[in-house]
Amino acid sequence: MHPIELLCKEKGITRYALSKKSGVRESVFSNLVQKNSPIENMKLGTLLKMAAALELPIGDLIEKLLKYEKTASSK
Repeated sequence: MHPIELLCKEKGITRYALSKKSGVRESVFSNLVQKNSPIENMKLGTLLKMAAALELPIGDLIEKLLKYEKTASSK
């Protein structure tokens, strides 16, 4: 499972809800998940909007996503 999906699951929201709340197109999230894109390849603007929508400091968001990515890749 992609880190974005794991984060949404943790926060109890869908990618669609995250999209609406953050202002990031849902297709951006879909492409990241479908292509299994690494977190390092995400645009800073997308990460900043996600952090604001989830009311998380940007550093905490990145840390969570990288932790999820590491966990997913070790399976």
